[in-house]
Amino acid sequence: MRNIFLMVLFTTMSASAAAEWVKVGSFERYTLYAEPATIRKTGNVVNMSHLYDLHMIDEVAGKQFRSVMSKASYDCKGAKSRMLFASAYNGNMAKSVEKIVAGKITTNRANRSINYISDPGRWKPIMSGSAEELLWKFACKK
Repeated sequence: MRNIFLMVLFTTMSASAAAEWVKVGSFERYTLYAEPATIRKTGNVVNMSHLYDLHMIDEVAGKQFRSVMSKASYDCKGAKSRMLFASAYNGNMAKSVEKIVAGKITTNRANRSINYISDPGRWKPIMSGSAEELLWKFACKK
């Protein structure tokens, strides 16, 4: 009985610690999610994490990936956005199922990215009908 209680307790704790992704839209190549708990507003600018969950494997710098988790800033008044950082994962929903170490693939129990970009981009206008427009509307509650 005690073991069952501990199992339920740890399962509940793990689930609550996990990201709560909300589906924002779906496109031919990916499904787009936002994480409302990460929304931080300063004046007219909102920062928010989002996730591209790919429908098929893609590749960057010789490494295959299935999802990309990013954080971006959205200018709610100026209708602009810029990427702050992005991490690519070889599993869906920002999970890594394997990692590559010295050319060998091994099981990875932690959610480590296989590629990471942390160079904030330039502000770009929001294009009508784009994924960025959906994220901008979600973040800015438009």
